[in-house]
Amino acid sequence: MIFHPCVAVVDGHEVKSCQILWITVRNWTSDFLALWCLPSKMTPPTPTTLEEAQSIIHTLCATIDQMSQDVVKLQGQVAWLTRQMFGRKSERLPDPKQGHLFEPLEEEAGDEAKPKTETVQYERRVPERGKRKPIPDHLPRRDKVYDLPEDQKANLKRIGEEISEELEYEAASIYVIRHIRYKYGPADEMTLDASGESIGVVVAQKPPSAIEKGLAGPGLLAQVMVSKFSDHLPLYRLERIFKRHGVDLARSSMCRWVQGLGTLCTPLLALMKDQILGSHVIQTDDTPVKQQSGEVGRGKMKICRFWSYVGDGAHPYVVYAYTGDRSRAGPENWFRNTQGEPNFGGYLQCDAYVGYDRLFVPPWGMTHVGCWAHARRKFFDARLSFPGPCHHAMALIGRLYKLERRHKDLAPDALTQVRQLEARPIVEEFWQWCETARREALPKSNLGKAIQYALNLREPLGRYLDDGRLGIDNNGCERSIRGIAIGRRNWLFTGSEAGGHAAAAMFSLIGSARLNDVEPFVYLRDIFTRMPATPISQIDQFLPDRWTGHGR
Repeated sequence: MIFHPCVAVVDGHEVKSCQILWITVRNWTSDFLALWCLPSKMTPPTPTTLEEAQSIIHTLCATIDQMSQDVVKLQGQVAWLTRQMFGRKSERLPDPKQGHLFEPLEEEAGDEAKPKTETVQYERRVPERGKRKPIPDHLPRRDKVYDLPEDQKANLKRIGEEISEELEYEAASIYVIRHIRYKYGPADEMTLDASGESIGVVVAQKPPSAIEKGLAGPGLLAQVMVSKFSDHLPLYRLERIFKRHGVDLARSSMCRWVQGLGTLCTPLLALMKDQILGSHVIQTDDTPVKQQSGEVGRGKMKICRFWSYVGDGAHPYVVYAYTGDRSRAGPENWFRNTQGEPNFGGYLQCDAYVGYDRLFVPPWGMTHVGCWAHARRKFFDARLSFPGPCHHAMALIGRLYKLERRHKDLAPDALTQVRQLEARPIVEEFWQWCETARREALPKSNLGKAIQYALNLREPLGRYLDDGRLGIDNNGCERSIRGIAIGRRNWLFTGSEAGGHAAAAMFSLIGSARLNDVEPFVYLRDIFTRMPATPISQIDQFLPDRWTGHGR
């Protein structure tokens, strides 16, 4: 026991002179320091009987145990916050073999006299250094010819040429399109139309615009949308960029363009949603975003949500939804038809958020598929405080992912068989380890929470073993919201609920274009050009997987 003087507050009163009793507590994971504060002039109660001594010891032990749990919890929080502020966000371990360093050594313990050795041979590709990638062939070429002066060519003949290429860039050009509509009037006063009425002034019609009576053409609208929702540029930066080109475009005008385009594309987004609902499995996730709240007060913010819904391989679409909170009403309303009835009964792959729970019971009838990436993340966040058990858990999960990478090209039926033969024993080993480790881990520690998280999802996490059409995780959906997470670092918040819905529409168009390997700018410019004049019955041609690239 070591006593140190300090200042403490006891029952609301400052105690100028007190001591801290440092007690070292030995645990199976690490050593913890528990603090016991006593005023310097106070003396611990002296037991007079055995029962009093046992009571004091029991109280002290309970206090130390509680403080030990608090210390473990705080250590985990400090480690997580330190990583969020200063560390790498990637969950990849520095050494691919690190996950095997802490595996149990029971197999080697029985034969210490004859350690096992093995020879490992492998091939690796040696990277080519100093060799740059060729310039793409699809880029236009402009030739610059260099020749010798005439006096040097007097006694020479041309035998060939040497060609070298360099990339050049021209700043984006902004120009004005003048829409000139000819007007016609009657040739004389006696000119009549087919009904016998006098012909008045007739003006040639111009095709409808994406933004009626708006300043921007389709190309400019596409550039603004791609810059904000794909390249993550806030509108005030776009305002400065256009000003450098000699054009003053107010942020308020660009905000109105976003909302107007969101309204224009509503029928197309409805078709994309119908395509996703035809999937065998739908992946979903959400991410927070701040929104200005006029009701709360000037400058106040409230936390809203972007929800991402991703279809399977046969339905390569992503549709985003915007809600004012994270209540279960968000996903429930998305899975309702126009009559308010549930319209999806397949597999839903998501995390353990309780807002999804009602979707897995009647009248919804969806089947929950867990995400092994979320389960692994819990152990990854706890690994600094509990390296041994966490690395062991991640090593087991890593073996599952290794199998998936090895057999990623198999057909669904063949993949199901492989998972049953090779992956299921690993999953069962993981559950057995979780049951054993749970009895030794503190429930409120990061390790205890990680184990309990996995056990609570035991059945959903194991469902992918029985269907080769299901993925091991919903990382595809997480990738779809990564752009929003990057973008909000720049544009920080949405201005209104209407702006949030319009942003969700643009994210949906650009995200679905990327899933189908379609260049977003060319795609948006084309649909902003042609869709205003296209009947609703024909807008399915603008679905990214059916789009023919008319506007190229």
